[in-house]
Amino acid sequence: MNKKALALFVLATFLFSGSALARKPLPRFEANISGGYLDGDTTYEIGGRVSYPGGTDQIPFPISRLEFPFELGVAVAEGVYRPCDNWRLSVSGMKNFTDTGEDMKDSDWLYGNYGDPTLKDIYSHSQADADLYAIDAKLRYVFATAEERNIEFGYTGDEPDVRYTFFAGLGFRYENYHYDVHDVLEWYPNTPWIDPNRVSGPALKYDLDFMIPLGEIGCEFWWSEKLRVELSTTFSIFVHGSDKDQHLLRNRVSSFSSGWNGKYLAGTVRAQYSFCTSWFADLAVTGSRINADGLSHANDPNIGPFIIEEKVENVQALFTAGLGYRF
Repeated sequence: MNKKALALFVLATFLFSGSALARKPLPRFEANISGGYLDGDTTYEIGGRVSYPGGTDQIPFPISRLEFPFELGVAVAEGVYRPCDNWRLSVSGMKNFTDTGEDMKDSDWLYGNYGDPTLKDIYSHSQADADLYAIDAKLRYVFATAEERNIEFGYTGDEPDVRYTFFAGLGFRYENYHYDVHDVLEWYPNTPWIDPNRVSGPALKYDLDFMIPLGEIGCEFWWSEKLRVELSTTFSIFVHGSDKDQHLLRNRVSSFSSGWNGKYLAGTVRAQYSFCTSWFADLAVTGSRINADGLSHANDPNIGPFIIEEKVENVQALFTAGLGYRF
């Protein structure tokens, strides 16, 4: 047996063996605080099947689209408890400390070209102030480990060069968004002879929340006891989305519920570096997407109550950096 084959054989004997080598137990408690930047947008569209007290109509989808971009400074706090090395319970919270830096955009198609971004009948920009928070809880189990040694090159140390852990878990996430929209500038791309219209003051309030039972799977890479890199994916096919839209200028109120048919997918890359016995630096990047659709119940003073189809999408990227303490 040559050296390369021997190396592969020895590596295989350690694969998926959590107790192959004795190692220092992980700290039972961990807490960290981070600051970061959240970039993304929430978009909701209405159209399709419309039900009135007197009947039902089928109209194109979408006839209206609202886009709520956000660029926010956020604070994130997380606590971790490990009853043993294989189990990990974490709870985290996120809250913004700045409001959005972009305008809300409202597009309407009344006479055709539905959904075409270049042919809108009514289009407006409005200033928007955003407020959000999110709470996340996860229970994770390490179901396998692997350890890598460069024995082909004469490595004889007690500690492996790299240790891998593979985990899966379950959890729950709640996200809440609130927007105050004001100072509208509206114009009419398909009828340019009509002058733009500017309206000062409050125009719209929009509240949106998501309840997300989720699953998680991922792996960790440990280079010595100082550096840990984590790759993970969280997902759900049972997202509940709901919103409330108050058009203050038209005295129209609508509310939406998706049931539990929404979808959620997120990916995270995270690195932690221990620079002394208990303290560590923490860097993380997360991208996520949520989709939900259902029925919106509205009451308009001009046409009365009606029910219309609605789709909501939330896309975001989160970048954080912080400090943590293990004990």
